[in-house]
Amino acid sequence: SLTSKYNMGYKTSASQYFNNRDYRIFYNETEPIFSYQPTQSFRININYKYTEKRNKGGPNGEKAFLNKAGTEIKYNVLTKGSLLFKVEYIQIKFNSNENSPISYEMLEGLKAGKNAVWSTSYQRNISGNLQLTLSYDGRKSENVKTIHVGSVQLRAYF
Repeated sequence: SLTSKYNMGYKTSASQYFNNRDYRIFYNETEPIFSYQPTQSFRININYKYTEKRNKGGPNGEKAFLNKAGTEIKYNVLTKGSLLFKVEYIQIKFNSNENSPISYEMLEGLKAGKNAVWSTSYQRNISGNLQLTLSYDGRKSENVKTIHVGSVQLRAYF
C-alpha cells in the first residue's frame, strides 16, 4: 500500500518569564509511506518526510529544512508478542544558533547536518495479564557522541 500524509500549521509557545522561549513556528510537511505486508505477521514500511519550519514569532527568522528517510520492520506472533526495528537518516539545514529553546523545537532535539536515529523493541506477553517490553533507542549527530537509551517495562493488566 502507498499512503501519504500532509500537515500544515502553527506551533506556539509564550512564556511569561523567559522571552527566549517564545516562538510561533509555521510548519509544512509531507510524508509518503510505502508498506508491504506479505503475511499477517510481517510488515515493512519505507518512508520519506520533508518538513519546512519557519519561526514567525521572533526577530531572528529561524528556518529549518528537514529531510527524513527511513524504514520500519515489524514481526508479530499472535498472542505471543512482537519485534520492531526502525532506522531513519535525517538531513537538517538550519540558519541560526543551535543552542536555544527555539532551535531544540525546530530541530526536533537533533543537530543541523547529518543525523541517524534507530530503535528496536521487543514486546512479549508473559501471561494473560502481564506484558514485558524491552526497548533500545540510539541517535547520532555530526560531531556529537552517539547516545544510547535502553528501557525495560513490565505491565500488569487488571
